[in-house]
Amino acid sequence: MDRTWYVRRLVHSRSSRSLVRLGSYELVRRISCGSLSEVYEARRAGPGGFTKRVALKRVLPQLAQDAALARAFCATARVHAELTHRNLVSVLDFGEADGELYLVMEYVDGVPLSDVLRAVIARRRRVELGPALYVAREVAAGLQHAHEHGEPPGAPQGVVHRDVSPRHVLLGRAGEVKLTDFGLRRSFGSELREMAQLRDKLGYLSPEQAQGREAEPRSDLFSLGVVLAEMLQGAPLVPGTTAAELLDGMQARAWEHLSGLTEHAPAPVVALVQKLLARSPRNRPTSARNVVAELDRLASAYGARCSAHEFSLWLADLGVVRLESNVRLTPSHGDAAALLEPLPRLEQATLVDDDALKPVAIAAPALALEVAPMAPPRVAMPSSPPGLRYRLRRPGGEIVGPLSLGSVLAMLATARAGLDSDLARDDAPFLKLSRAFELTRLAARPLYRFFEPITILATERHPLERASLPAHLLRLATQRRTGLLVHRSGAEQRRIYFEAGTPRASASTEPSELLGAQLLRRGLVTAQDLDRVLESGYRSGCPLGESLVRAGLLTENALARCLAEQRVQRLAALCGATSGDLFFVEGAVSGETCLAVDAGTSTLLDALRRTYETAELLPLLGGLSKTALCPSAGCADLRHLLSFSSEEAYAFDLCLRGVKLGLVLREANVRGERALHAAAFAIFVGLSAGAFVARPD
Repeated sequence: MDRTWYVRRLVHSRSSRSLVRLGSYELVRRISCGSLSEVYEARRAGPGGFTKRVALKRVLPQLAQDAALARAFCATARVHAELTHRNLVSVLDFGEADGELYLVMEYVDGVPLSDVLRAVIARRRRVELGPALYVAREVAAGLQHAHEHGEPPGAPQGVVHRDVSPRHVLLGRAGEVKLTDFGLRRSFGSELREMAQLRDKLGYLSPEQAQGREAEPRSDLFSLGVVLAEMLQGAPLVPGTTAAELLDGMQARAWEHLSGLTEHAPAPVVALVQKLLARSPRNRPTSARNVVAELDRLASAYGARCSAHEFSLWLADLGVVRLESNVRLTPSHGDAAALLEPLPRLEQATLVDDDALKPVAIAAPALALEVAPMAPPRVAMPSSPPGLRYRLRRPGGEIVGPLSLGSVLAMLATARAGLDSDLARDDAPFLKLSRAFELTRLAARPLYRFFEPITILATERHPLERASLPAHLLRLATQRRTGLLVHRSGAEQRRIYFEAGTPRASASTEPSELLGAQLLRRGLVTAQDLDRVLESGYRSGCPLGESLVRAGLLTENALARCLAEQRVQRLAALCGATSGDLFFVEGAVSGETCLAVDAGTSTLLDALRRTYETAELLPLLGGLSKTALCPSAGCADLRHLLSFSSEEAYAFDLCLRGVKLGLVLREANVRGERALHAAAFAIFVGLSAGAFVARPD
């Protein structure tokens, strides 16, 4: 039987798993792996409890005996060690242990720019002008130092990076920007034979590099132009998901189409990007030094200067890093003065005019908040002023509205808006959403952290495949796992928290799956009642369902049925997905207070039944029609855990008695379509869960 039915955990190669120390460095975890080398987080211990966290790069074990590669690695280390600049990752050590060469560099505690771009694109947004110019300016400053490095000083060509891309731009928690990986190079022709590794580079290669010509300093400037354009327009400059598609886009000079940029960036900024992306190197800026000066001029001209401290706060608000130091408590001198400026008056900061509730009071500088106590059961809902509407301004200036408060909350709960947006009530001035405590409380709940760096947090990652998807889900249920399951496909995302194998809480970027939308479709509440409940209860943090029960608009039983249906609906939507990736964060908990939830596999099996129709199940089982099934070692326990209907249990038990799969399906077909689906479903689930295995006759 094809073993793709079973889940495979993500593991390193055998040589990487067995390696725990290299020289005097203890390897903690592997950070990344390329076609030639891999990078680890490592630490070195010293006397008196001293430890130093570093990044350690080594050539891949299968290439360690390549003499030419070893010489290139040594040459790279020598050159990189001579580059000392605040925007370049520093080299700390170079050594050899057990026949393996390794390079030790400073560890940047943060995320690569590629993760930030994914988070921004997931929000259907762009990087604001200030942060974008800041990152580009810092990268250009690092390139300036490398390009001007020479022997003797002032030599016409210094060190060329050749691979400037978002994954090689590291963003630290304190707002630092560092360019890394002046790494090993092969010829472009040899890289073409490694399309999977090349795919992440192609969109950033200059035309001369793509044609196999030698890179020069202005080749790096072209790549920087691509990175800046992608930050500002919130989309890849060269479209495509495969190396072949990217090559086609480069051939068509896709980087020259900047329509997505011209609509959202000032004309002089667009002009700089166009000059960086000139096809011929001689038409690009003459040096990285000139690019730094121009970026500084543009940032000043448009009031878009951004300090390292401000950039660190921007990263934290985006949700890609956590501020674990005292950055917020010890701002720089200029930022301290800003904090002491008067904050907006109370009337401006209050989002809802509601005499029945105390207004939210904001006191500078600690932003202390005073929230009304939770209302008692079945209170009369205060009425909101008629026509109360809001306008939401996204970063970049796009204004959405007028919106009801319910629409604003729905946008936050589905990642259509983030805390870096501005909100205005009626014609009042715009205020940062992050200043409204109740809205930040919603966005900060683990359930709605759509923008956290899931690729870093995940303990498992699997590409989504229709045939093997049930195996992933059933393993979580039958092994009674606790953690967060995330499905991500482009900008869409679903988050499901499992507790001891039971799906307890879920969230989705799909607005139609929200509880309010479901209640409206079923006619259980009106839009007016829904808006009034949201406006009266959102400040206290009371969930929508509980607020509806307290207001007497919904019974507890009706709410429990609706929430159960929502869980099944979201699981069914996940089961119906055809592309994307699955991530699992072991041990993660939602912190949500859930009503009684059916334990076991009943919710999951309900979702699978809705998704896998007979027409899909029969072809999946078609190659096993003459196959008998035998129980696995854990079959008895799995049979108890799987919540089958009586018809499904009947077919399942027939297979376990040794009846051939084809006979079971034919007998079920005689009894009708319902019985046939039940039999096919039970066999498919049994194989996916590992309850029995196929044994050819």
